[in-house]
Amino acid sequence: MRAADVHVSSIGDDVARTADALEGTGRAVLADGADVLVLGCAGFAGLDAELERRLGVPVVDGVAAAVRWAESLVALGKRTSTAGPYAPRDREKVWSGPPLGALRLLT
Repeated sequence: MRAADVHVSSIGDDVARTADALEGTGRAVLADGADVLVLGCAGFAGLDAELERRLGVPVVDGVAAAVRWAESLVALGKRTSTAGPYAPRDREKVWSGPPLGALRLLT
């Protein structure tokens, strides 16, 4: 894993310079033995095809991959878990104390 020397706030200022920086970092990672790159910043979305052309290896756009993964979960009929922090609250529990609307912030 490597970080390219690209500040998030400047990604869109000069897309060619951003691609050049990613290419340089990608070449270093490939020299270390990697055979695929995964772009880890949403700001790099859409640069995968250009980097694949430049580097000759698969480049995964993290945003596109996340969206496709979410789509596959929907297609499989998966829903939010009902365990752990997602468990429905116990409707039989007796809550004590003032109602939330009665609480005031102390200043």
